[in-house]
Amino acid sequence: MKILITTDNEGVCGVSRSEDTESPATRKQLVAEVNATIEGILRASPSAEMVVIDGHGGGSLGCNISREDLNHAARLLDGRRGTEIPQVVLAEHFDALFCVGVHAMAGTPQGNLNHTISSDHFYNVQLNGVAVGEAGLLAAIAGEKNIPLAFLTGDHWACQEITALLPHVQTVAVKKGLNRFCAIHEATDKVGKLIRDGAAHTISNLSRAVPYHTKHPVELAVDYLYSNQADHAVLRGARRTGNRSVLITAECVADALSRM
Repeated sequence: MKILITTDNEGVCGVSRSEDTESPATRKQLVAEVNATIEGILRASPSAEMVVIDGHGGGSLGCNISREDLNHAARLLDGRRGTEIPQVVLAEHFDALFCVGVHAMAGTPQGNLNHTISSDHFYNVQLNGVAVGEAGLLAAIAGEKNIPLAFLTGDHWACQEITALLPHVQTVAVKKGLNRFCAIHEATDKVGKLIRDGAAHTISNLSRAVPYHTKHPVELAVDYLYSNQADHAVLRGARRTGNRSVLITAECVADALSRM
């Protein structure tokens, strides 16, 4: 069995404000939550292979996961790339996608640190007419390779968001956002147990997980914060639909994202 684990920092327990996201404490807690996920996977499947993607900022914001502290049962992918799962990784066969440290999509009223890809660029993103956040986009990218998103940890509102889209996904809420810069956090030792138990349960019931298949060609409707951002998307092949809005048509989700 092979599991792909993607990570982000905003959905980690103890993170409430933007300045928290790259702190040493956050990076330590992120590794702890990833390791708890790995331990849960190994509990249910001792021979499982795992690849962890350091996903915060597309790899451009420094090393968020220490290779020394990461459970050595997993391999680590870090370094600069785009926002999507690197296609070279998806060339391998994976049985499921797990997401750790997820935040809610842009505009979620109580979503802690809510945004979609970039707080400075994107106001709203719809995939084939459905509003999606980063977890939904990752699920769609994986789904094109017939890989199901099966497990997700993060803000309570991110958990609700993904189960509304994909009811089968097992979720663990490590905090509950009160507003964009405030959240109630679970105790870290409780979080570790919840994640281990949730990951193990997910592996034991993996047959219930269903890939997120979208129609093709893909249509990505994007509302930007500023009109000039839509100008740049038009230069990359998007069709303008409003002062700050465009429609991108592409053969796959990763290609559509590259034109945003």
